[in-house]
Amino acid sequence: MLLTVKNLSISFETDNGTFQAVRNLSFQLDKNKILGVVGESGCGKSITNLALMGLLPPEAIVTADELTFDGLNLLELSEKKWSVVRGKKIGMIFQDPMTALNPCFTVRYQLEEAIRYNHIGIPSDQVYPMALDLLSMVGIPDPKSRIECYPYELSGGMAQRIMIAMAISGHPKLLIADEPTTALDVTIQLQILKLLKEIQEKNNMSIIFVSHDLNVISKISDKIQVMYAGEIIESGSKTKIINEHKHPYTKGLLESLPGHKKSTEKLFSIPGIVPDLKNRPTGCQFSPRCEYSTSDCESNKTIEINDHDGQQWRCLNPISRQN
Repeated sequence: MLLTVKNLSISFETDNGTFQAVRNLSFQLDKNKILGVVGESGCGKSITNLALMGLLPPEAIVTADELTFDGLNLLELSEKKWSVVRGKKIGMIFQDPMTALNPCFTVRYQLEEAIRYNHIGIPSDQVYPMALDLLSMVGIPDPKSRIECYPYELSGGMAQRIMIAMAISGHPKLLIADEPTTALDVTIQLQILKLLKEIQEKNNMSIIFVSHDLNVISKISDKIQVMYAGEIIESGSKTKIINEHKHPYTKGLLESLPGHKKSTEKLFSIPGIVPDLKNRPTGCQFSPRCEYSTSDCESNKTIEINDHDGQQWRCLNPISRQN
């Protein structure tokens, strides 16, 4: 097992008190596998990934029964030890490459900086050739010309490939891709998904792929994890989640996808919004928006996780009982 997370909770100290952004997350990731994480904005996806990278601000309070990566206890790492893990063992593609890249420096400067950070002591004459090799690996045409460009001279898809090159420059065992296709058109999305899959297979990497789009997630993931209000509410194989989902929220996400209904029908939208994490509803967090909600859903302080045939869901009225 490459990554094990047991009862991970993340809280923040604010002027208005402490609130939990993520609570009691438990999951595992095998070597050479892709985990897709899906949910609306504000569901805790990015915060969880930042915790795995040790990049949360000082006011964040991170607790877990277990948080281990490749034999390392991530809860006990000093900042010096984190510098060995970040980039070299865990790489990350951040949201929106056009803002993640520094507009004041060329691609060459930023990519070579990542290489030197991830390969301390590398001879200077090897840095530039390695940068060109990385650009070729991620499908950048004419790398010698593109490497001298500034970010604003690149398309969104090209900039995303640069970010991928930087993220894999340290040959990490785990790559966290935080919504890497959100700002791209459909054609470029498919190219990036294909590229990530090829890199994963070639380098024997694991990937945590984050998106708010279940359609995108289903194209690349081996296993899918659905998050809502800082909790995992359903998880299982890609086939189970897409075809045999149990949670009403998962159902809502699928029905919200373009093409799910006939062209003459109005596109479905889940009513309401993700709850304010400073003022959470009692019981099931999705109950105020759920068409299957009952008084039990609201009164039960703890909704137990059901586990059957490799699929888990947190719901008192799963879809199978409605059909």
